Amino acid sequence: MLGELDYRAHDILRAFAGLLLGDAANLDILDLGCGTGLCGASFKDLAGQLDGVDLSPRMIEKSRSRGIYDALLVSDIEMLLDGDGPDYDLLIAADTLVYLGALAPIFSVAVRRLRPGGFFLFTLERKDGEGYELGEKRRYRHSEAYVRVEASRTGLEPMGLMHCSPRMEAHRPVEGLAVALQLP
Repeated sequence: MLGELDYRAHDILRAFAGLLLGDAANLDILDLGCGTGLCGASFKDLAGQLDGVDLSPRMIEKSRSRGIYDALLVSDIEMLLDGDGPDYDLLIAADTLVYLGALAPIFSVAVRRLRPGGFFLFTLERKDGEGYELGEKRRYRHSEAYVRVEASRTGLEPMGLMHCSPRMEAHRPVEGLAVALQLP
């Protein structure tokens, strides 16, 4: 994934976090869609507690083998966030929300688990204009306008939207967004 796809969503989010969080440390962090643990490894230096969640038991086992997470769960991210559990200073989702069309449900449950002042950092594939659409690779693309509207409806404040390329596809950069939302 790192080589062929030139995957770098985790590095983009970590750089974005550095700009927003400065010298922050000992944060309680939840990695949504943690996969093999690339994003978690990038954020470990900021974490007091680093938890991960993924739908795939195989991905959780790969993450577990890294030895960087304090807790790992197999679960749907919306169901996990909507249930009882710890609150977090930082939610991260590298290349995860591209599998969701409507973002309001994930934003609504993220608000439930973020501490005041907490951040939700994630990458998306970018769409021009308004709304969102399902692409030919079965991944959703979201517009900046759509993200801003849905975030404000759920009480999250956009702190930054940055154009980026989280990976390559067919030897071409994927047009993406890195997004930072904050719970006031």
